[in-house]
Amino acid sequence: FPSHDKGTIVYINGAHGNLPTVTKAIATGDSTSAQTFGFVQTDITNNNNGYVVVAGKIGDLDTQAVAEGTQLYLSGTTAGTYTTTKPYAPIHLVYVGIVVRSHPTQGVIEVIIQNGYEMDELHNVSAQNPDDGMILQYVASTSLWTKTNTIDLGTW
Repeated sequence: FPSHDKGTIVYINGAHGNLPTVTKAIATGDSTSAQTFGFVQTDITNNNNGYVVVAGKIGDLDTQAVAEGTQLYLSGTTAGTYTTTKPYAPIHLVYVGIVVRSHPTQGVIEVIIQNGYEMDELHNVSAQNPDDGMILQYVASTSLWTKTNTIDLGTW
């Protein structure tokens, strides 16, 4: 298993024994962002166990380039890192935390992972496997937004 430095953002990519395995998360697709787990708490060397902060504070980081109170998102360009720029499609939005102390060596991030959703993951949308040109239309009889190729204007 590869090593990961403190502060690296990781996702669960499998398991070994009774423990999850992790690798660097990146917001370029669902498979590398939807299981975002947290920030590596201390350096994890190759083939060893370590800890990941999934909620709460992680400290002693270099956060000097980021103002306190700044929201952080999973990067869509560099695996395992954050960005301060809110991503938009096709990059996946994963909120990872907020800087609570800006400092070159004693910076602190309050970690809370909040994964964005795909349209077809919403509880009132039935739109799995859409085809090119389809739209969503609300269907009162099912109380669902449903994919369609045609528009039913009903009666007015």
